[in-house]
Amino acid sequence: MEFLPESKTVNFLYALTMYSIRTLIVDDHAFFARILKTYLEEAGSVQVAGMGRSGEEAEVLAKKLKVDLVIMKIHLPGLSGMEVSRRIKEYRSNIRVILYTDSAPVIYMARPDYCADACVLQDGLFNELPRLIENLDDSQCDGGKIRPRFDDSENPSARF
Repeated sequence: MEFLPESKTVNFLYALTMYSIRTLIVDDHAFFARILKTYLEEAGSVQVAGMGRSGEEAEVLAKKLKVDLVIMKIHLPGLSGMEVSRRIKEYRSNIRVILYTDSAPVIYMARPDYCADACVLQDGLFNELPRLIENLDDSQCDGGKIRPRFDDSENPSARF
């Protein structure tokens, strides 16, 4: 039921006004985490409930802050984003987790211990987030997993 213009920004704003999403951002680089926080807050009704810098901190904050969504880097000091994702899902399976990495996300998505809802390249995070958040509860997603989508003009193999 697409009745909005194709603009990703408009769709993202629409998705965020439909829901109040309590979000945790986890990245060991504070500068990038602040940019991501600003982006999400300026986009609409996403509530950044907290920010963490390590895997251990992410696990504690996700439970303590009762978040709906965790946006987390895979490579963190201490526990990896993959391990934290698994632990968070064991604690409360309806918490959505979006992982990002500077290397090929398909490598992580193929692992048997992969349990995040999405995994994207860090370089494409800001382009992918609108669709990922908009589709968090999309019943058309395969098993609740949201896969990166490619435009027809893109060559998926060039991205990995």
